Amino acid sequence: MAPMGWSIDLDDEAAVSLVHEEGFLLYARREQQRDDYTEWTVEITDTDSGEEIERETYEISNRQHLQSVLDKYTDVYPP
Repeated sequence: MAPMGWSIDLDDEAAVSLVHEEGFLLYARREQQRDDYTEWTVEITDTDSGEEIERETYEISNRQHLQSVLDKYTDVYPP
């Protein structure tokens, strides 16, 4: 279930998009697979201006870990 105000789109097993009604896009895409984790790049963009606000790469160990990283963004945006 998407956090309040966010709608989720599971692009496939390699990407997740969350769009907020107030003009934010949270996009996470799978990068390289390692032994114990997968690298995921997470971006937040202001869709009204097109400005990329943040971009960070995380070492994600499982789906629950990915969800907790995404939750950090959805708890902060919109400001």
